[in-house]
Amino acid sequence: MNFKNPSKLLLLTGAAFVAPQAHAFDDWDQPSDWTRNLRVGMQIGLNINAKFKTSGAFAVPGSGASANGVKFDNGYVLKDSSGSTDGRTWNWGYDNASQLSGSTLTYKSTTGYDVQNSGTRSKGDEPYVGFDMGYGWTFARLGSAKVGAEFGFGLLPISISDRQPLQATLSSQNSTVDTTGIEVPLGGYHGTFQGPGVTIPTAVTPGAISTTNGPVSGSRTLDVNLYTFRLGPTLFWELNPKIGVGVSAGGAFGIVSGDYEFRERPTGSTGNFFTGKFGKTDFVYGGYISALTTYRVEDHGDLFLGAQFMSLTDSTFRQGGREAKLGLGSGIYITAGINWPF
Repeated sequence: MNFKNPSKLLLLTGAAFVAPQAHAFDDWDQPSDWTRNLRVGMQIGLNINAKFKTSGAFAVPGSGASANGVKFDNGYVLKDSSGSTDGRTWNWGYDNASQLSGSTLTYKSTTGYDVQNSGTRSKGDEPYVGFDMGYGWTFARLGSAKVGAEFGFGLLPISISDRQPLQATLSSQNSTVDTTGIEVPLGGYHGTFQGPGVTIPTAVTPGAISTTNGPVSGSRTLDVNLYTFRLGPTLFWELNPKIGVGVSAGGAFGIVSGDYEFRERPTGSTGNFFTGKFGKTDFVYGGYISALTTYRVEDHGDLFLGAQFMSLTDSTFRQGGREAKLGLGSGIYITAGINWPF
């Protein structure tokens, strides 16, 4: 038999909990033995990570000409409140003195970036805090242990970010405006849509595209909710009237639903960050094994503390050269809350 599959091993372990010599619960004569219980509490998720990978060419939105003019990394030439029907505008600006040479005003636009291969970067922003509940019932006794089963549900919001710069080939374009005969304010200038102010021609002459190597700053984030469902046999021992311990193992499956979001800006670009996202809902499956301790506060109320190991398949988000793989193969979950036996 192949025991290399952790999910199969967990299922077999859970099945072994129910032995054929277990005595039916109907034989019990202790009225204080509750046959059902409901647990509600919080969970803390650990040992969960995401592997990010980026490759491909990406255009920078907003670069180049538009109906309202042109925005650059270091300035703008846009239509003013008159509509610039005369081919001139006071709604223009530039950032520094190096852009003005004689009667030529030069602007720079970052048009895109090409990431050959970022490599795989593993990230984890744990711990993650969520909700956990379980409904259990008891149907037999195995020696001093109560034998039963439990159905559990968990909700865990997960947000993992990769903030390392991407190394890329940056594409940029220099464009010029002829300011012959115009007294251009020195050292930088920023006009407004309403004006008035110094006017320049709206005609912009684009130059050739040039490339250089440089980093792309920003972040890539996997922002999802993990919904888990588990079902398996249980064993529970009452060590004394106040304290009990239990173990469980069985099968589990989950739903991963959320978005991959990115926010990036090439070095040298002073415009807005390039942002976007895409979503996915995915099905994952596997198995779990857990242990917990209860402390009896009153007849119908316990406090509990538990630990759970759950192994689920990975979930991959991928689109247009961007990828994030959510690793759920060795998740550890700490739970605590209130248990109601009835």
